[in-house]
Amino acid sequence: MPTPVAAALLKAVHRKPLVLRYPSRCGSIRGPFANAANDLWCSRINSRIRLPHRICTAVLMSRMTGAKRRSLFSSRTNLKEIIMTTNEGSNSQPSYQVSKGKQTILGLYVTAQEAYDMWKTEPKQVNILDVRTPKEYVFVGHPEMARNIPIVFVNHQWDADNKEFVMELNPDFISHVKGLFAPNDTLLVMCRSGGRSAKAVNMLAKAGFVNVYNIIDGMEGDKVDDPGSVNHGKRMKNGWKNSGLPWTYDVNPKLICLTCVNR
Repeated sequence: MPTPVAAALLKAVHRKPLVLRYPSRCGSIRGPFANAANDLWCSRINSRIRLPHRICTAVLMSRMTGAKRRSLFSSRTNLKEIIMTTNEGSNSQPSYQVSKGKQTILGLYVTAQEAYDMWKTEPKQVNILDVRTPKEYVFVGHPEMARNIPIVFVNHQWDADNKEFVMELNPDFISHVKGLFAPNDTLLVMCRSGGRSAKAVNMLAKAGFVNVYNIIDGMEGDKVDDPGSVNHGKRMKNGWKNSGLPWTYDVNPKLICLTCVNR
């Protein structure tokens, strides 16, 4: 049976234990919650995942109510590291549903809010990669820390069947990413709403990258499906913007692919 602290940590997450799928890149267990962490490690059967404590804390806190957050993570708590595990029998699925078009071969997913929490706690280790077109990046806006390397370009030919402009794959996408990041770097990939970013994750995985997450609601989010709402059909459901996260129209030349802009 889990210790009281371990049980409290599991219970603090809404509805069921949180599925956390982060890279296995931290050291030994230490700190006041070490026994609870060990207990969680031993009390679970499946995927054992060690988490950097700041990332773990941030994601846990984003899922807790204010009272539980204050009681478990008070300013007096010197949490160095804690281990959480996936739910038994659900190694490849997060605690939220991921539609088929957003699923990846790595099975690593975060929401926009979780992506921001990860970056905020480990800004030097967590990288946000925006794979939208340069025009989307500039005119729709982008997270201020996001680097833009488009996975596709618009060739301005109309596809009558799909009722959209034809997209052409960026042949230099992988080489551009490899020029900036190592295979073990943590990359959180975003597009408009999680579709193109899933394709980008799969391409990167096949190229040898292992810690690549799909931001499943992207920059603009999913469409509202409610005929009775004035927002029906609009991307007002979730996503980076709708979550109230910081974004900007300002462009930092160091964060864009200059050779991609003229495509």
